[in-house]
Amino acid sequence: MGINENNLSNFICYPNPTTGNITINLGEVKTSVKVKLTNSIGQVFLHKQFGATNHFNIDVDVPTGVYILLVETGKGESIAIKVIKK
Repeated sequence: MGINENNLSNFICYPNPTTGNITINLGEVKTSVKVKLTNSIGQVFLHKQFGATNHFNIDVDVPTGVYILLVETGKGESIAIKVIKK
């Protein structure tokens, strides 16, 4: 199954690379937002859910490395991006 990155075209994640906290801006209010942070072998380091929001902050309290941040909305929109933790 592929991930359609066009559904969240206004998505912004910063700062990236990060030393700890990142801000996610969805561009508009989305409902039932799920966020998951995994490493390259699929271990889950963070899993959060939000009701209705257009932005949120998450603490990337993980060892230095490269991770995948997956954001999904209640409308089936999703995006996966690489996050680098310094």
